[in-house]
Amino acid sequence: MIRRFRAELFLILATMIWGGTFPAISVFLHYADAGYIVALRFAVASLVLLPFLFRGGFLNQVKAGFRDGIVLGALTFSGFYLQTLGLAYTTPAKSAFITYLLVIYVLVFQAVWDRRAPTLWNYISTAVLLTGAYVLVQPAAGEINRGDWITFISAGAFAGYILAVDRTHSEGRMASILFSQFLLCSAAGFALALLNGAPAPVWTPTSIALLLYLAIPASLITVFIMLKYQRATTPVRASILYAMEPLFATLIAIVYPGIWPGAHEWIGGFIILFGVMLSEASAFLRSRSVAKEPEIDSEE
Repeated sequence: MIRRFRAELFLILATMIWGGTFPAISVFLHYADAGYIVALRFAVASLVLLPFLFRGGFLNQVKAGFRDGIVLGALTFSGFYLQTLGLAYTTPAKSAFITYLLVIYVLVFQAVWDRRAPTLWNYISTAVLLTGAYVLVQPAAGEINRGDWITFISAGAFAGYILAVDRTHSEGRMASILFSQFLLCSAAGFALALLNGAPAPVWTPTSIALLLYLAIPASLITVFIMLKYQRATTPVRASILYAMEPLFATLIAIVYPGIWPGAHEWIGGFIILFGVMLSEASAFLRSRSVAKEPEIDSEE
């Protein structure tokens, strides 16, 4: 119980860091193309990992987690790239809400792949979270367009990543898995930026600071946290915690760039928090129930 609670606190920390990427990327787009942003953030993260790969031999370290890293990297890049591509045809609000549907993908994928049926409280918490997300982002009504369908696919890729992390044993291979994953994302980002003829990034103190934030805290540290701690909980509960990202993004936007939330954002945020608390309360009650079972048996 304590181990799971500690792990989920770290996952919330990762989600809080991700919340800051929204204003960071929105500003960075004034200096660089989306493809270059993805490529550069993961390239810098890869470079930071290099010293750790020379322990025990560079090639041996890279081989240790290459396969898992490539799978995770393909899912990561697919999610980010398709989400960015979808934004060319749909609104940011609709894109955000559709992305939060990854919670439903995780419920379905876990039931199919693990043959592990979600609990009733999983469904209730998910419904509350999606309601809060809808109120917070207020996606405009209208027909489902091309960008929406692309974003649906990106949400599936993100859900696949969450489930893949649950199956990845990173003990002794953490640096290798991270490096392989980041290297693939970086290479794919550079390839697409060059194919699209994107202009070279503009370097200023601001753009450099944004790149370092996206590369180290928002990529290296958050993915490290996922690989190290997510396996201590379930994929469904992890996706519920990750759904707090829009709430943190709204709160961080108060500080920078100074956007004060409207009434619907506060209401949506409180609904999301309520959904997370429902999930935590149900897990706590189940753990107490399991702990009491031996006592009941002994009395019999």
